[in-house]
Amino acid sequence: MKYSTLFIILMILLGCSKEVKLNIKMGPDEDFKKALTMYKNKKYNNSVFLFQKFFNNYQGSKYVDDAQYYLAMSYLKMHDYRNAIDEFSFLIDNFPESPFAEGGYFRKAQCLEHISPSSPYDQEESMKAIDAYQEFITRYPYSKYVEDAKDGIMRLRRKIAVKDLNTARIYYKMRKHHSALIYVKKVIKETKDVNILDEAYIMMGDILKRDGRTQDAKDSYEKINNKRMREKKLKGIK
Repeated sequence: MKYSTLFIILMILLGCSKEVKLNIKMGPDEDFKKALTMYKNKKYNNSVFLFQKFFNNYQGSKYVDDAQYYLAMSYLKMHDYRNAIDEFSFLIDNFPESPFAEGGYFRKAQCLEHISPSSPYDQEESMKAIDAYQEFITRYPYSKYVEDAKDGIMRLRRKIAVKDLNTARIYYKMRKHHSALIYVKKVIKETKDVNILDEAYIMMGDILKRDGRTQDAKDSYEKINNKRMREKKLKGIK
């Protein structure tokens, strides 16, 4: 009986000590480090949950903008670009002076590029991505991400140019030359891609040639960068 009583008391004490341990709160520093560890270990579902919880529990913490940035980055790493855009937007709108704002602007533009559709489809999202990259460059002209942003703009403009060229081809086949020329001129004005420009000058020359504007067609063909194609087109106009 004596030993049974002692055993019961010991178990009660152990149970109490376990309960006390579970109720200990870690605090903002420890909670942030735990969430960041999940992010670094690529456990993004867990890091999303923990950063959201951190933001709700410690809105006055010095880490609140850090948590917001890494919450957005967790979505980006999961390829959940629309949620990432929302979270990056929240960061730059509510913490404009944060050291993470620069990265927020750039990553938001990247996400917008990711959700932009391929060339056959409407390119409104591509235009939004270009605007976002340009805003980033304007705000942070000396950022280490500037060249990456410029590359993003070039990719997006090329995509839009391909869409415009395809539209011009459709009008050309329909013999709606005026409409075709509008799109071709837009491509020439807005793209720096040499291959796309060659296609645009070839199409412009073909349209002008069909309209009987021989000299204008020749002028267009002479702007073709590819020597073999340039000579072939000029030979065909004589």
